[in-house]
Amino acid sequence: IKREKEPKRVKYFSEEEFSKINNLLTEWVRPLVLLAKNTGLRKSNVVNLKWSEVNLNDRIIILGAEVMKNAQCLGVPLNSPAWDVIKGQKRNQKLHSPYVFCKANGEPYTGWGVYQAFKKACIKAKLPDFRFHDLRHDFCSKLVQAGVDLYTVKELAGHKDITTTQRYAHLSKAKLKDAVAVLEKLS
Repeated sequence: IKREKEPKRVKYFSEEEFSKINNLLTEWVRPLVLLAKNTGLRKSNVVNLKWSEVNLNDRIIILGAEVMKNAQCLGVPLNSPAWDVIKGQKRNQKLHSPYVFCKANGEPYTGWGVYQAFKKACIKAKLPDFRFHDLRHDFCSKLVQAGVDLYTVKELAGHKDITTTQRYAHLSKAKLKDAVAVLEKLS
């Protein structure tokens, strides 16, 4: 029996929705969520992020192929909010743990624990349909909406194939308006 393919989910946050959720997050999970939202990294990459993968001088996270879903290296520059998270983690680091985000004993948080903490905040905010992976969708969607070209979004997200990135292309209404406005110049 052949199953129907489900439509791919592309869900991103309004400023109000994210603010509600962010305000209800427990303190330990907030930095992980902010880093995911501003880098587009998957939950597993954020949870298991090591200091050896963070280049503090160049403000970039470099993940090796062995930790990436598509088995290709990824370099993600850190914008100001992401950089603030990294600086805060470095400043508050009490142990010499190899992990950027860790428990008091130096062990990394679990993906399941992060998922539960995020989901709990979503439910409290009365936005139960959101999930942690939507932070990745939000990253890509906001870039496209801001007019960043698809190839750049593909590279930042670490997509192997641009067809994955094309799911976000329809989100840029301004770009579509600009495209049809070209016709006015031809008349």
